[in-house]
Amino acid sequence: MLNRIVTSITGQKVYITIDGDVVDAIAYKYYGKHGKNTEALLEANPGLFAYGPVLPAGLRIVLPTISQEEQAQSFKTLWD
Repeated sequence: MLNRIVTSITGQKVYITIDGDVVDAIAYKYYGKHGKNTEALLEANPGLFAYGPVLPAGLRIVLPTISQEEQAQSFKTLWD
């Protein structure tokens, strides 16, 4: 997976899909967990829904920077 992540001219990390990739799996592989990370990927890549659940090869998906604080707040316990 790491060899499919490139840095754009603007300095953003970009993931290049292979046939059969799915958004939540990309988020899990890159960020380490789901939660708000999948939502952040979808927000940073408008129109990604149009491809359906299984993505075709060659799409360029922007991997937004997500702070540790944002990741920590993405989970709630039963007692929150």
